[in-house]
Amino acid sequence: MFNTTMDELGRVLIKREIRKQLGLGKGTKLSVSVEDGAVVLRKTEKTCAICKAEIDKDSEIPLCKECIDRVKASK
Repeated sequence: MFNTTMDELGRVLIKREIRKQLGLGKGTKLSVSVEDGAVVLRKTEKTCAICKAEIDKDSEIPLCKECIDRVKASK
């Protein structure tokens, strides 16, 4: 574990060793959530083509369940 400080623009530095270990590089998409009072960052592999929500990595269709349901309902 390491300590860091948020800058005036709300940015937080993640040490190079951790970025390398997790495969995080420039342009890597991350989802941000709050869980039990902690900020949690997760690498986002696949996102919905409509709403950009995270989708199952094994999904063959680039849409989340909610958007699939909306598309089906609009027919």
